Amino acid sequence: MSIVYLTGIPGVGKTSVTQAIKSIDSRIEIIRYSDVLKSYYKTVYNQEYTTQQLREGSSKIISAEDIKCLDNHVVQMIKRSKAEHIIIESHAVTVEEFGYRATPFSKHILTAINPDSIVVLYADPVLLQQRISMNPQGRREQTINDIVYEQNIQAMLALAYSFFIGAKTYFIDTNNCVDYVAKLILEKVIE
Repeated sequence: MSIVYLTGIPGVGKTSVTQAIKSIDSRIEIIRYSDVLKSYYKTVYNQEYTTQQLREGSSKIISAEDIKCLDNHVVQMIKRSKAEHIIIESHAVTVEEFGYRATPFSKHILTAINPDSIVVLYADPVLLQQRISMNPQGRREQTINDIVYEQNIQAMLALAYSFFIGAKTYFIDTNNCVDYVAKLILEKVIE
């Protein structure tokens, strides 16, 4: 089994890319952290949230303790999986009213997940700003400098993961066509 941790800031195209990957190869299991999060809140708190509500509320809704529980749940999902390849789609950096919050995997969780590869999606900050302003879906508006800073934080965190577990790390520009990015990940990362 190979495991890919796919990350990048909101609006960079993680979900579009994983949907394209799934349409090319339906055998690949996609674990979307946001879907796991919504399921968790429905099960544990009997509370239903949309992705937009979770983005808007972020740290006001999602506690550090909830994230620890979710991380453990993701590990169990991986252990139970029969898939040959798994992609975990997530990001640990969120934009908050006070700035940014990073909720990285603990050493224990990162070791348990043990991704073979880490893929960091990035895009031109001007393009990201346009995507978010045209279709915010609960994402906060940001300046170009804010987007650059957030992408850098996300990339640094991915590199820290990579150094800790020895995973190959790829940085892929999503200014390209979604199908091209999906095929690139399938060809270069999921070998």
